[in-house]
Amino acid sequence: MRKQFFRNHHTDEYKRRGQRTPIYWQLESSNGAFSCFVYYHEIDENTLPKLRGQYLDPRIDELENELETLNAQTSGDNPDKELLKRKEKVQDDLDDIKEFRETIDEMVDDGVSVDVEKGIWENIKEWDQYEVLKTGLPKLKSSYSR
Repeated sequence: MRKQFFRNHHTDEYKRRGQRTPIYWQLESSNGAFSCFVYYHEIDENTLPKLRGQYLDPRIDELENELETLNAQTSGDNPDKELLKRKEKVQDDLDDIKEFRETIDEMVDDGVSVDVEKGIWENIKEWDQYEVLKTGLPKLKSSYSR
């Protein structure tokens, strides 16, 4: 679902209904360590701060705790190779999510939200500048016959 829902299912579903606007937006970190869906009509000035406080920060805490445990488990002379692989994966995910959180913070600082008066495509265009959308504006527009 995370990899193909938005581009392949969501856009096709709304084309069949005669609508040409994606109402669920998939936000994703650059390497895919974090992904979520937001409902366009419910996005407000609190959406991004909530995303950070309720999902990003707790996930970062979990990964930091796991990394700390893995560091302790792999500190010996002959560490388990599977634990080392897991440690590398956790570190990569942690870095990816922290970078995503910085982008979300930048969007909050810039006052990014949704202005329904502008229309959905103008709002997507604004959000796409921050590269948080799983499927960016050029791919979205090609998915819809406008």
